[in-house]
Amino acid sequence: MPGASKTVVINAPIEKVLDVVTKYEDYPQFLSDMKNVTVHSRNNGIVEATFTLKVVMEVQYKLRLTEDRAAGKIRWLLVEGKMFKQNDGGWNLKSLGPDKTEAEYMVEVDIRGFVPKSVATGLIETTLPKTMQAFKDRCEE
Repeated sequence: MPGASKTVVINAPIEKVLDVVTKYEDYPQFLSDMKNVTVHSRNNGIVEATFTLKVVMEVQYKLRLTEDRAAGKIRWLLVEGKMFKQNDGGWNLKSLGPDKTEAEYMVEVDIRGFVPKSVATGLIETTLPKTMQAFKDRCEE
């Protein structure tokens, strides 16, 4: 199961970072590979949403996200998706002061079919820095 994590410091208050990270419907506005996000339900910090991503091909998957804003944590688990056996991950956000937030993003994926681990790992390691930069830029607007 290829996995990766990355930590960046964002020049924005933790509340703003939490707002950007949890407004899933806005992801296509600043994540170039994200084509659509449909939120099906929001209930007591539990969100179910379908994400449509286009990297090499279009991929659609549904996640169950658990938001704990007080702790600065967002976690997700794969509910369904033809391409993934696993797509789990999360965010750990930590305030470093009134206008600085440490943001750690972690993801573990297992792709169905024969995809060499090196290819899957390479894809994650290539897209992760770009994704983190896009979140940083959005939060710092």
